[in-house]
Order: sequence, then structure tokens, then C-alpha cells
Amino acid sequence: MLNFKKLFLKAKEENLEPFEVTSKSALSLSISLFNDEVENLTSSTDGGIYARGLYKDQLGSFSSDKADNSEIDFIVNQVLENAKYGIKGEPELFLKPGLKYQRVHTYFKGLENITSELLVSLGQKIYKLAKELDSRIDVVQTSLEYSSTIETAQNSNGLKLKDKSNRLVITTSLQAKDGKEIQSGFNYAFVTDLNKLNYEEFTKEAVRKTVSQFNGIEVSSNKYNVLLNNESAAILLSILLDQTSAYSVKNHLSLFENKVGQQVLSKKLTILDAPHSKTLFDTSFDDDLYPTSNKVIVDKGVLKTYLYDLQTAKEFNTTTTGNGTSEGGKVVPAFNFMVIKKGRLSFEELVKKVNNGIYITSLEGIGTGINSQSGDYSLQASGYLIEDGKISKPIPLMTASGNLLKDFNKVEAVGSDSKLTYYGVNSPSIILRKISVSGK
Repeated sequence: MLNFKKLFLKAKEENLEPFEVTSKSALSLSISLFNDEVENLTSSTDGGIYARGLYKDQLGSFSSDKADNSEIDFIVNQVLENAKYGIKGEPELFLKPGLKYQRVHTYFKGLENITSELLVSLGQKIYKLAKELDSRIDVVQTSLEYSSTIETAQNSNGLKLKDKSNRLVITTSLQAKDGKEIQSGFNYAFVTDLNKLNYEEFTKEAVRKTVSQFNGIEVSSNKYNVLLNNESAAILLSILLDQTSAYSVKNHLSLFENKVGQQVLSKKLTILDAPHSKTLFDTSFDDDLYPTSNKVIVDKGVLKTYLYDLQTAKEFNTTTTGNGTSEGGKVVPAFNFMVIKKGRLSFEELVKKVNNGIYITSLEGIGTGINSQSGDYSLQASGYLIEDGKISKPIPLMTASGNLLKDFNKVEAVGSDSKLTYYGVNSPSIILRKISVSGK
């Protein structure tokens, strides 16, 4: 346990005032199974620290994965050295007590009694059921990741904050063989109560996603109405909306520069930063230790605000939105938790509305296939053909291309099937008009 009192005394000795530190300690249990055999089991206790302070009005910071008392002198000296060559800082970046913080519930008692034996047994049940559901299932790989984290933050102004959270993430990847054809698929789940997990439905969905890809076709190159599944919509919109960061705007790297108050996306899109959504991604304070809040970023296509931390808010002569995020040893504004407001149509109604088009279920090459400054993208995709209002033949490989800003101004409909995706975004499925798809 890090001795905060000694750390602040040492910082004061070195004339680092104000001084601030955030410490995290995490207990993790990671298990992976290949079929029904345990491939890896790791239990660990990890720590981390982020510290920053002012030295003669210069801001210095330091982050490390070691957070114990033996590191106190080193931590302070690193912040001091960084400050000597750092940017100009302001005392206002270090908050005082008195702000109101909303309590969030990210620690789930339904996960308290998790053991390695329970998780291994669950992984073996998933394997057994997958094999029973379809004889073509050849390989079942399941990972179960449990973590419990305590975050403690203090500064020399007397501000003290604490947060406690835990989570379990289960991912199952399947491989199926049908003659010479091999297909793969996966499913995932965020679990907050192991007793409430319906592993049968989870496994059935993983098997369905896998075997439904057999006997795929090539699609003709053309422009199609495209239905993006939850994950595809989430990743594309999160990349585009990252540019609402005031840091990107300040450095002229944003497509939304000078666009506040203007129509930037389809009127069918409303997007929120919602860290108080009663999910495992909730948070009561950002990495500036400022209170978080739910807020509309895009309202029916109109950009309402940028995301600010304390530093960029001061530079833009406005108030922070509580979106300070530690990144590479510094704090910059970013989404706490993105929520794309759902529409009225069910998934089945979305498919009927497309009538004839393409349902995209997977996108690859995100890191290299998107130019974030222009919004242009070209990504490998897979999915299914939609014919006469029904999902039909699988399409194992195609290329979807276009421009994020232009394409999300061509939204035909937003679904009611909101889902918490593995990108940490709550998203429904979305129909886009006339997207370029390359195939045969």
C-alpha cells in the first residue's frame, strides 16, 4: 500500500506544489481453455501510479506500473525532472475539495466469490455444449478474465477520492469444419453476476455465428444499403467522434473544428457521453479528478460541444466537461463512455427496411484502414447478403470503403437493439445508404 503522506512530504521537500497522485491496485484472474483443457491460468496482483505536480509553474508528470513505498523518491524525482522540461502549468489544474461527485456502482457482489475452479468448470461446459450443438465444431477456445480494481486519488489541496470496481469478461472463439471448408466465429459477454449468466444461450449464439458462415458467396462490387451490426457501428462512430476532443481541435486535427452548433451528422443520430449509465464502465471522476456527468455531444446530428479536460477548457476559455483521460503520461480529453441513442426499429425491422443490401458483422484493418484526419476508410469486412427483407447467404470477404463523415450523414435508420460492445460503446445497429462495397 502506497504511503500517500510520505509521498506528499517528499514532493513538498522538492518544491513540487501542488502535487497529485492516482494509485491503482488490481487483482486479476485469467484463464484460457483449449477445448476442455486448461491452457493457461494466471493470478496476479498489479499496481499502477500516475503523479503530476508543479515546479516553478512548470507541469511535470510520471506514470509507472509500480506503486509501492520503495518507489517514492523515484516517483517524485521523475515528476521533478519532467517539470523542468515540461509545459507551463496552472494551479487551477489541481482541484480543491467541495465539488459534488455522483456515486456509481461498478463493484458487483455477484462476482465476489469467483474461483478458478468455477471459471474452469464454466469453460468446460461451454466446450461440451458447443460440441453437442453442432458436430462440425472442431475447436473451442474460451478465455475468462476477472479483475477487481481499487483506485485511490489524492492531491496536496486535500482532495481525496476512491473508487472500487470488478468485472468478468468471457470470450469464446470457435472453429468449425465442413468437408474442406473451415469457418470461425466468436461470442463475448460482460458478466456482473455469474449466477445469472445463461451460458446455454451464450454458447448457442457462438455456434450460430460460426456455422452460419458456411457456403459463402462473393458479392458484386457496387453501392449497397448496408446494415452495420452493433460492433461495427460502435467502432466506426467511436473513431469519428474521437475528434470531438478539444485537444484534437486545438491541434487542427479534427474534422469538427469550428463546427459546434452545426449539423455534422445525420439527424437520426444522437450521441452521448454517459459515464452514469449503470454499466461496468461507469465512473464518478475523470483523470483530472473532476466529477463526470452525462451529456449530449451530438443532438440529432448537431454538434453541441467538444470534450474538455481542465487544461483544454482553460485554453478555450470554457469549463471542463469532466473528460480528462490519462494517455501516454499526460491528460487529454476523451469519451468516458459513449452511448449512441437507440431508435424504434427492432433488428428484424431493420433487415426488412434494407430489403436488398448487405449486413456487415465484422470489420478488419481498423488501425491501418482509416485515415482519421480525412475520415476516409477502406476496410475488409464480412457479413451476409440481405435479400427480400431477410438475411440470406454469408459473405466471407468484401471491402467496404467511403468517408466516415459523409457516410454517417446517410443514416437511413437506427435500431432499438442497443448492446454494450467490446469497444466500450453502447450501440444499436445502424443502416447506412449507398456504401461502396467491393467484391468480385
